[in-house]
Amino acid sequence: MPVKNAIMLMITILLILTGGCSSGEGQLPENQGKPVTIETAQEEVLTQEKRYGVQLEPGREIEVTFQVAGKIDQVHVREGELVESGQLLINLDQRDQGLRLERAMAGLEQAQNRLKQLQELEPSQKINLSQAQARVETLTITVDELQAEYERTVQLAQEGAVAPVELEMVENRLNSTQKELIKAKEQVELIKMGPGESQIENQRIAVRSAQIDVKEAQLNLERHQLTAPAAGVVMEKAARPGQQVSQGQQALVIAGGESISAEVEVPLEHLDLWEQRTGAFITRGDQEVEARVVHISRNHTGGRNSVQVSLEVDSQPKWLLGEYAEAIVRGGEVKGIFIPVEAVLRDSQGPYVYADEEGLAVRKRVELGLPLGNNIQVMGLGQGTEVVVAGMERLQPGDLLYRVGE
Repeated sequence: MPVKNAIMLMITILLILTGGCSSGEGQLPENQGKPVTIETAQEEVLTQEKRYGVQLEPGREIEVTFQVAGKIDQVHVREGELVESGQLLINLDQRDQGLRLERAMAGLEQAQNRLKQLQELEPSQKINLSQAQARVETLTITVDELQAEYERTVQLAQEGAVAPVELEMVENRLNSTQKELIKAKEQVELIKMGPGESQIENQRIAVRSAQIDVKEAQLNLERHQLTAPAAGVVMEKAARPGQQVSQGQQALVIAGGESISAEVEVPLEHLDLWEQRTGAFITRGDQEVEARVVHISRNHTGGRNSVQVSLEVDSQPKWLLGEYAEAIVRGGEVKGIFIPVEAVLRDSQGPYVYADEEGLAVRKRVELGLPLGNNIQVMGLGQGTEVVVAGMERLQPGDLLYRVGE
């Protein structure tokens, strides 16, 4: 009961009693009514939430294994050492893998250079072909002209108009030009047979193949360097320099990683909220981090009527293992009617309240829901219902009410 309401009610009762004693009757004045304090039921929206105390524990253990077989060259960590994600843990002998990478890079460079040569040759080839074709056209015209001249000279020689030596000179020029024309045509065919688009595309394929070889060599080299998959503490180390190891063999175990966990014992009546949750969180001080629910299981130990909820946080502030924190589960928003919790009375049939209806006390049965600060959700009342929050202990249904403080 709020302090203000209690004080006002006590003062009113004393005044009424004092007045009654002075009249010699010791009773309240007729039609005065029983003094009560009234508040109005309000509709509120509540986000469902439950909180539980938890202790921070190590997250999952991570088993780090060798990705390739080989001989251990160096071990860079000790048991109990704190490591960061990506930190180098173990080196395998990398000499053969280094040579393989060098050969792959040399092969890629050679393939790229050959492709560049072919791509540079193709434009010049087109220029040369155009020039050769133009020469064929020019020589063809020249041969036609010389053929016509030769025929005229033969006719003139038969008529005795030119000397035989002149006919011979024209014939020699015609034969020489015809030979040049034949060679020009052969040059055109040779240029056409040079590197084409198909040859360039084949070289592009060769470059891509060489790039794959380089990536594979780089990946193989990286696999000979074992790094931490997450931050944590080295709990167990099963590797030493000079040791021959196989693929998949355990190298060490890292506990915690970048995650922490917490076990929450939850009353069975909260199970629905966990199963229909909108979010789960772990909070410490003013820092709240979203948590992942790993599993929910029924607790069968000691006859306890509860469930066990396992939470895990992947990324968290610099919390320390063993510290105490708070787990939070939140559900959806609930709209309902809320009244002060002190308005609720109980008898053998369950909870009830007194409502003020036209100045008379009316008993109303209610069902209780979720708490909200000093108020509680009730089913069975409507918004705006006026309920008695102080003085209801002396009421009976139908009693006349006197409102204190109004």
